[in-house]
Amino acid sequence: MDVELAVGRKVKILGLDYRRSEDELIWCSSTMEVSKLFWVDGYLICMEIPEKSFEHEVETGEFIISQLCFTRCSKYERFKPIARGGQIPVVDMSSMKLFQGIAKVLSTHEPST
Repeated sequence: MDVELAVGRKVKILGLDYRRSEDELIWCSSTMEVSKLFWVDGYLICMEIPEKSFEHEVETGEFIISQLCFTRCSKYERFKPIARGGQIPVVDMSSMKLFQGIAKVLSTHEPST
């Protein structure tokens, strides 16, 4: 059996928005029916990934994220409460290189306070 590691070469984020609070990001994600949020290096992240992104990555080596919203979140928690009475899961992605790279980009696009 031949196993080949084919790491993607590029991630392209088409839309990037900073949210002022966790509540704002969580409410938006719940109304858009996002199934989970991501946490990495003090950021809470919501991403919209088009269905064809995976196919596009195989063909071109470029992974597309159509929209990424983020806010500061110093403490990781497995679930965040949703205003209408539910919870949304949060996945700790701190050990993944892809998300470490995204966090570096976010740190340069965070509005100054």
